Amino acid sequence: MDPGFSAAFREFVTDRSAALFRTAYLLTGDRHAAEDLVQSALAKTAARWLVMRAALARLTPRQRAVLVLRYFEDLSETEIARVLGIGAGSVRSQIHRSLDRLKKAAPELGAVRELR
Repeated sequence: MDPGFSAAFREFVTDRSAALFRTAYLLTGDRHAAEDLVQSALAKTAARWLVMRAALARLTPRQRAVLVLRYFEDLSETEIARVLGIGAGSVRSQIHRSLDRLKKAAPELGAVRELR
């Protein structure tokens, strides 16, 4: 497994485990069921995380940057344009093309269409 993935995912799990467990416990009302729910959710997340990393790696650096800035850093199109030194219209078209390419690279990430 990719060491970068392992480290990043381990950090995610470390940072979010307590909150995930609290939420799962509130949903289930049972400690063991909550632990099982968190374990199951993390296993599914790990699989999708790997797919997403592989799909993002297939994008050009610009396409990857636009998507990361928009959906992971939550920047507006105007902010992305300023960061990348391009026009807002270019940002919009780059996002559109990048999402299309991402969907083709990893069709199993069906939720990609929901990002728009």
